[in-house]
Amino acid sequence: YFQASIAQLHSLQQLGTFQPHVLGIVHRSRQFLDLALSAKRRFDTSKVTCNVTDLAFESVEGRYLLTGHADGAISIYDTCASPGASGQPGQVPATLHQPRAHESGIVSACWYPVDTGAFFSAGLDRQVKVWDTNRTKVVDQVSFSQPVNHIHVSDCATAHNLVSVALSDCKVQLIDLLIGSSTHTLRGHLKLDGCILMWDIRNTKSYLAALDQYNGRAQEEGAPTPCKC
Repeated sequence: YFQASIAQLHSLQQLGTFQPHVLGIVHRSRQFLDLALSAKRRFDTSKVTCNVTDLAFESVEGRYLLTGHADGAISIYDTCASPGASGQPGQVPATLHQPRAHESGIVSACWYPVDTGAFFSAGLDRQVKVWDTNRTKVVDQVSFSQPVNHIHVSDCATAHNLVSVALSDCKVQLIDLLIGSSTHTLRGHLKLDGCILMWDIRNTKSYLAALDQYNGRAQEEGAPTPCKC
């Protein structure tokens, strides 16, 4: 299929050789295989002194890239900006660079899903911060007793403003932005168990289901069981 032309694929589809969705899979796979680094457009990293540890691309306007760095810095790039605006030919300048966003390295960063005017960051300093993009100011922050591994904000939630915070003690804290503190604690993981747990946050006593390819949780002594509701 990958060697066939689009016209040949359409003909095969009409003959019933494969299901209609296969054509889309082949097309997307070809696009992926054609990806290559741009030789004319690069990001200006003259202000960056450490490695990138996380990045997030917002979906509201589809143009701003948020990057977190190992020294606690945060940068935002406008991917639609004209290359060379910073004086460096072919390089896209950072529209925002905050060198001391956290006292130590950034472990996770993400955009507020419905507005590029806010974003979130988590650092090795055990803090999660809420930022006002336009003012480059921290408008709220929450400290934890355990190191933070990752943060996430649902891009489809309409009835809450919860930020999920994965901690190194295998628990997940849900932070309500309206009150600036934790409202739920999800307990279900066992160290590095390699599982994905599905939760209903209206009933957090136990998880709904576990995606466990090797059924390892059934062999772990003391492993929580899924909710029977």
